[in-house]
Amino acid sequence: MRDALIQFKTRMQTKKKAKLLAEKLGLDLSAVLNALLEEFVRSKRLSIGLSEEWFETMEDLAFYKIAEERKRNPKTLVSLADMDKFIETLPRAK
Repeated sequence: MRDALIQFKTRMQTKKKAKLLAEKLGLDLSAVLNALLEEFVRSKRLSIGLSEEWFETMEDLAFYKIAEERKRNPKTLVSLADMDKFIETLPRAK
């Protein structure tokens, strides 16, 4: 099987941290990314943990939280008014 080259942009700090962590585990970053891609293809699922620090803006976090809530219960947050009320319940950035 031939190898393919994938290029994408990420934050420099993220790359540095990932590279250091991979090296602590005795791996190179390419091996880690290949393992993540293989697992994604095999399971047909994206399984990642996200924290509030991951989001650049509170709006991004709000959209994620709405999607999360709708995934749990598709009948909730169907109107913009419902979504606005839900957003008001989210913690504010410090």
